[in-house]
Amino acid sequence: PGCSFGSDGNENNVCGSTYEYQDITGQFQVMGNTEGGQALFDVCRTNRAPERIFLFTLRSQVARLRIDTEGSDFDTLLGVWSSCDEPSSELACNDDALTGVRTSELILERPVLGDYYILVDGHGDSAGSFQLNIRGELPVGARCQQGRNTEEWISCGADAVCRRGTCQTA
Repeated sequence: PGCSFGSDGNENNVCGSTYEYQDITGQFQVMGNTEGGQALFDVCRTNRAPERIFLFTLRSQVARLRIDTEGSDFDTLLGVWSSCDEPSSELACNDDALTGVRTSELILERPVLGDYYILVDGHGDSAGSFQLNIRGELPVGARCQQGRNTEEWISCGADAVCRRGTCQTA
């Protein structure tokens, strides 16, 4: 996906030379660092923190796509956009997963197959090491295998367990 036109010299960037992203399709836990990066966009609110942009292509149908920064060592902001360089394409954003929890969490209900740009940002001017986690959740009634789907990152949702090959209410 990084080769958007013939003169595009960066195979990791479809947004031109200014907005680089990393394609993490097929990865469901990514470690990184925002320190030393540029503060290009405001995720959720006006801020001065540098962010990292990731492309995740959803290729398997799930009931929910859960994205979080649990395991990060600073106050994160998390956004999901349908375009890597267009703030108006924001699908969701989150500052704190819960009161007193400084990591972020987003849940996309019934996400369509395709590209999602995930932005990991910091609150204010916060930056540091982060952990980005992505999980797909199957609905009650969906086929599952030994508590998990054949794809390691997809499992029955938080409200279900896998019994006899089907996600059932917990």
